[in-house]
Amino acid sequence: KGKKSVRFETKLKPGRYEVRVSYSPHANRANKVSIEIKHSVGVATVDVDQTKKPKIDGLFISLGRFQFDSTATVVISNRGTQGYVIADSVQFIRVPTGR
Repeated sequence: KGKKSVRFETKLKPGRYEVRVSYSPHANRANKVSIEIKHSVGVATVDVDQTKKPKIDGLFISLGRFQFDSTATVVISNRGTQGYVIADSVQFIRVPTGR
């Protein structure tokens, strides 16, 4: 416990993006998974309850909107969790200017 993590990293065109993650919910999943989003202003941490069904089409949850210069990194860790941590995928959806 606390020693495993997965890192999703990609190159992006500079801009603002909504960051989403997907996982399969289940009662045996961790209810407080800390996910770090490394963006142009710093690092944001969002806690996710993986026992609950994702709200976006039953597949994804939004971690928020962040500004990226060129590289986007999301780290999902099992640090401090009780239960299984699932890391299926990450989406970076560009947000039109002004939103």
